Amino acid sequence: MNLRRLALAWQSRPGPLIRHLERKRYPRRHALPEVGGVRVAAIQCRLTPIPTATLFADVMYALVHSAAATGAELLVFPEEIASTLLGLFPEIGRDGGTLEDLVAELGPRTQAADVYRLLGPWALRVYLETFSSLARHFRVQICAGSIIAPDREGRLHDVAYLFGDDGSVLGAQAKFHLTAEERRWGVTAGRALNVIPTPLARVGLLVSTDALRFEPARILTLQGAEVLLVPQSTPAPYSVWRDVEGLWARAQECAVYGVTSAAVGPMLSLELEGRSAVYAPLDLTLSGDGRLAEAGSVDTEEIVVADLDLFALRELRRREPPRFNVDLYQRELGDLYGGLRGVLPLVSRTEPVTPP
Repeated sequence: MNLRRLALAWQSRPGPLIRHLERKRYPRRHALPEVGGVRVAAIQCRLTPIPTATLFADVMYALVHSAAATGAELLVFPEEIASTLLGLFPEIGRDGGTLEDLVAELGPRTQAADVYRLLGPWALRVYLETFSSLARHFRVQICAGSIIAPDREGRLHDVAYLFGDDGSVLGAQAKFHLTAEERRWGVTAGRALNVIPTPLARVGLLVSTDALRFEPARILTLQGAEVLLVPQSTPAPYSVWRDVEGLWARAQECAVYGVTSAAVGPMLSLELEGRSAVYAPLDLTLSGDGRLAEAGSVDTEEIVVADLDLFALRELRRREPPRFNVDLYQRELGDLYGGLRGVLPLVSRTEPVTPP
């Protein structure tokens, strides 16, 4: 294990990675648009094991370059984009093995959680340096999908990060509603939901299955969220009904914009399918179906682009404020989602609530 840690530490050194990214070509920086209009891009891409940190940077650079060329100011990557760095283990990156093969190679008492704890700190370093540099050089905000990594206490979390156009981390959100497989891997659920104020909009992050439950989206909306970003990574087969019961429904219930980015293609022992999309309240779409844009396929790489009109959203909320049972949320959901008391307004269950 010690030799593996030394190898991972060497492979993830920030200096060579930063210099590698500095040598690339970047477009002329542009000023942020006036508040009210935001162009977003959902990057639908493959999750393939990547054997080196610089190759990871190259792949992410190409995707950001393509998305930024559309004029997008806010980019969204799929969930577990950093799991491609499992390829830093030669058993996976060079030999084409699976996570289960690597677990078996590491010893009889090893579990998937041990692999992520071993890789996590070094993968996080590569992930943060790469997306921070790309956000700064391209002058865009990036929701960089998510990464499974340990916290200071050693607990694994699936965390989505949002980077500002200066390269800073604007905020992060751990996933709450875990899949059975993630629980087997030893991932721990998140502990608090918080809106991230940005120069473009007030943003809430929901990681994949968190968008299938109404409570997190409503709590973020009550904190002022205008745009919900949902990185997802879902095993095949694709189901349109999952989208309808997920972010599309949240956009209608909460009167928010929703941007979801899906992972596609084979990843280790999984086949991934999904449809990246941008959703809006029905009244803010020309077609009246709540869809501003969506990918044409569920298994190939695409970039889905749409323009969000925040002025129109705020006017819609003024005319028709969402009606939420806030006293119930205060009473029942604090232990699950944390940070509710002192954040959500105390109102009666029949009083309409306009997010601040």
